[in-house]
Amino acid sequence: MIAFALAAAGASAQESNDELIAAHAIKLTKAELQSLLPGSKAEYTTGRGTFFGYEHEADGTLSGYANNALTTRGANSPGRGTWRITDDGQYCIDSVWGRSQPTDVKWCAAVYKLGADYFFTYKTIKPVKVNFKK
Repeated sequence: MIAFALAAAGASAQESNDELIAAHAIKLTKAELQSLLPGSKAEYTTGRGTFFGYEHEADGTLSGYANNALTTRGANSPGRGTWRITDDGQYCIDSVWGRSQPTDVKWCAAVYKLGADYFFTYKTIKPVKVNFKK
């Protein structure tokens, strides 16, 4: 298993979790995440340049694809797994991505909202801007 470390997209204006909080970002609660996530699509790009796009099904499953032009030569890598929200409001993913050499991707992050923007925060890594679409 490889633990997925979130890294910020270059477009993110927030350089740290502390900066995000200082800008008055609001951490979403479990109830807010339960309202936001089912039926939504998440899209984001990691600091390593991998784009992820996946659907949150109401039953807690997810499916989508990842694409890194450097490592997959622009080909989409399918992904499947599960998502959940912990009692303390952490958003967690347990999934497998790729075709020929599938990679386990497991992580939990807080989700913050700043204005109309959402961010994943994971330990001390820069916040990752994420678009949620219904």
